[in-house]
Amino acid sequence: MFGQINKLFLIGNGFDLAHGLKTQYKHFIDNFWESEKTKILTSNQYSPTNYDNSHIYEDDILQIHTPKKIPTLPEDYISQNAKGYEWFKCLVSNAVSSKYTFVGSRSSKVEISIKNTFLQHISEKTYLLNWVDIESEYYYVLKNCFKILNEDSKKSNYTVDELNKDFEDIRNFLEKYLMSIENNRIEKNTEILRKFKAIIQPDLFSKNDKLNNKDNILFLSFNYTNTENEYISYFKNEIPQNIYSIHIHGKLNDKKNPIIFGYGDELDVDYLKIENSDDDRYLKNIKSIKYLQTPNYRELLKFIESYRYNVYIMGHSCGMSDRTLLNTIFENKNCSSIKVFYHQREDGTDDHNEKIMNISRNFKDKPSMRAKVIDKTNCESLV
Repeated sequence: MFGQINKLFLIGNGFDLAHGLKTQYKHFIDNFWESEKTKILTSNQYSPTNYDNSHIYEDDILQIHTPKKIPTLPEDYISQNAKGYEWFKCLVSNAVSSKYTFVGSRSSKVEISIKNTFLQHISEKTYLLNWVDIESEYYYVLKNCFKILNEDSKKSNYTVDELNKDFEDIRNFLEKYLMSIENNRIEKNTEILRKFKAIIQPDLFSKNDKLNNKDNILFLSFNYTNTENEYISYFKNEIPQNIYSIHIHGKLNDKKNPIIFGYGDELDVDYLKIENSDDDRYLKNIKSIKYLQTPNYRELLKFIESYRYNVYIMGHSCGMSDRTLLNTIFENKNCSSIKVFYHQREDGTDDHNEKIMNISRNFKDKPSMRAKVIDKTNCESLV
């Protein structure tokens, strides 16, 4: 068919959210601490101390020093309505303001020590901002470890080895959480299906026509879940074009395509310093290195180098943690246009402008960016 052009859908976390999956990092952190809270309130694993008749609760995540077993503390110690990490913050602050004194105990304080320093860092940030980007925070802390190590200043108490170990533990926690919610049956969203049809089906041609390298539709998923499969299965029965997906960051519980969790901004001014340090520990979680563990990245390159393509962004923030990969896609000579499906908020506002700013950060060639990105009047919300 004359004028045929490949289509590249960038599928991000917002796509899962539009299908009711609680896949934000905040959802994961809230669930993590809510589970920990439940474990503490139902546990009998409290050890009395030898010096003031207080108690210690300890597991793999934290240690709590408390004047009594937590389930037996007075109600004003335990905030009934607080959830997740907020509950732990309230437990400490309520104890500080409490007027209770306990027989045999010198203090009414509750002290909590979290064993994973990076977990505490992202939990505090989520508690304060109601949002966090774990991968961006990892890179921020990583650069801080590198900076302090390479300056004649006070040594950091947090080493890159400790950071990488903590980050790996969080990766495992996250994968376990996502596996628990992916078991839920995903139904196609009728509004999203309509948008896919508007893009894909106008190019419908006779099923007797021979397919060629101009007839490809690629779902490039940055998610670990398989939500896009519902739509791929639908269109495989409707169109003759090749339609398939690549999970560039891996899949849950898949040894052949393990999840990639880290940072990917080789354009950052500090990255070259880190790379030139010749210390492999700082590159352990850099995405562009992890990409070479599977053929996914090469398959993507084959797609974008084969023929002209349009990009459709569905639920991806285009943030800095994927900057290297997005720059490769956006600035490729075959990239003809970039269309954003933005998030429409309940208050009537949307995130179109934020997405455009993020897209701009992924371009070194700004005139190319302005030529390729479709203006808002020709864009629409995802749902």
